[in-house]
Amino acid sequence: VKMAASAQFSLKSGCSLLVLLLLASVPSGQGEEAAEEPGQVAVITNENFAQVEEGEWMLEFYAPWCPACKQFASIWESFAAWAEHSESEVRVGKVDVTAESLLSGQFMVTHLPTVFHIKDGVVRMYQKQRLLSELTEYIEEELWREEDPISAWRSPMSYHMKIIGLTFWFSEKAKEIQVYLEQEYSIPTYGVFIIIAIGTIVIGLILGGITVCCIEICLRIYPRAPQKKILRQKPPAKEEDSGDTAAETKEDVGGEPVEEIDTPSESQGEESKPVTKGTSPRKRKGKKGKGSPARQD
Repeated sequence: VKMAASAQFSLKSGCSLLVLLLLASVPSGQGEEAAEEPGQVAVITNENFAQVEEGEWMLEFYAPWCPACKQFASIWESFAAWAEHSESEVRVGKVDVTAESLLSGQFMVTHLPTVFHIKDGVVRMYQKQRLLSELTEYIEEELWREEDPISAWRSPMSYHMKIIGLTFWFSEKAKEIQVYLEQEYSIPTYGVFIIIAIGTIVIGLILGGITVCCIEICLRIYPRAPQKKILRQKPPAKEEDSGDTAAETKEDVGGEPVEEIDTPSESQGEESKPVTKGTSPRKRKGKKGKGSPARQD
């Protein structure tokens, strides 16, 4: 009975987790548009972020709990009212990092508040003082041209940075799933971690299997061209020189020619060494034989 109850509980938890994952993957809005009322700051979310990629924008990343963001809020609203009546075509928006973790990860926001200038998809970070006069001068005088845009490998508009933003989004959804399972089913924290780990492994195996199948199908549709074998010819063998391998040379020692003296071969038990004129002869000890005394020079 206990095994059946635990199996039923595991099945129910797994189904709930799957439903939560499916619901989390569905966008919360269908192409919502930013606020268009005069003098108000446009609220930018992941659903309406596509419009920021066109035209000129000043975008602020903030958090409701941030004290500096609260102080800057009135200045930002005044800047939005100025932009509405100015000759420039700049639009002013804001992003709540607590609700839009995907965008905060995509822009790699590390401090709050952070302001970005976006012109036709080219992103620059606003690094001047957060004053109304500085903001208006930044747009009127086009001071943003003096700053270098964010490099391509860190540009929030690139595909790889959007993928990094998805990792932030998944981590936020994992926290929501943890809170839901702890409150709804009273599952301890370590149990939630085990469920999430198993789910991650299963999803990884499924994605890996799909990837392998896609690669196998592509290889069958577009087979590799046969590689031609290159036969390497062996280099010709070097001919051995006929005759003596080393030529005997005569050298002059002390300005006098060298004369070689024939000596008995090694088979007779004596060593042969060349003796040169003009040099003092070396003393050699003869070999001791039976019945013959040693000979000394």
